Amino acid sequence: IFEQMPKLIGGMASIQSKIMYPEVAKREGIEGRVVVQFIVTETGEIESPQIVKGIGSGCDEAALEAVMQAKFEPGLQRGEPVRVQYSIPVIFRLDDSDFTGSNNIPTIKQIDHLALGDN
Repeated sequence: IFEQMPKLIGGMASIQSKIMYPEVAKREGIEGRVVVQFIVTETGEIESPQIVKGIGSGCDEAALEAVMQAKFEPGLQRGEPVRVQYSIPVIFRLDDSDFTGSNNIPTIKQIDHLALGDN
């Protein structure tokens, strides 16, 4: 339990804007949730990112790459910055139109982060 959890600078949109839906996943109709777990350091940097739940076809790598570029305000305990283990689920979803050929630009949606405690 922390007094203040880390805050993603720019919100989930800052990660979403960096993700490209992999061509292989689009062709195969791959959708799902990729969960990336990492440490937010005392300076707000990402450390030790890893996929804890993946869907393959390049989506895991796309989610990991985008999350590695994220910046956070560090978590606080008693007013001091602390290291916090953090997890972000990233949802990959193709629009129905992607299967009809009328629109080849899929959307990527994320759900809110889940805090997993300190490390």
